[in-house]
Amino acid sequence: VVFVLEEFDLFAHRPKQTTLYAVMDLLQQTQVQAAVVGVTCRHDAAELLEKRVKSRFSSRRILLAPPVGRMRAATLVRHA
Repeated sequence: VVFVLEEFDLFAHRPKQTTLYAVMDLLQQTQVQAAVVGVTCRHDAAELLEKRVKSRFSSRRILLAPPVGRMRAATLVRHA
C-alpha cells in the first residue's frame, strides 16, 4: 500500500498533526507493508512537523527537486 499525501504541508498545519502521526505510527508496525509519499511545493515542509511526527520520519526521507523542463520530465518518467 502506498499513501500519497498531496499538499503534504497542509497536513502539517492541522492541529497536533494527528493524521500524519496516525499514518506514521501505523507504519511502525512490523506486519504493515506500506509507504507514504508526501508531495509538496514547499522546501521547508519537514520543518513544519512536530517533534513526535518528525521522529517517525527520521531517516526515511528522499527529497526530489522538480524537473527542469518538459524534456527533462519526460526523461525522468521514461527511466523510472
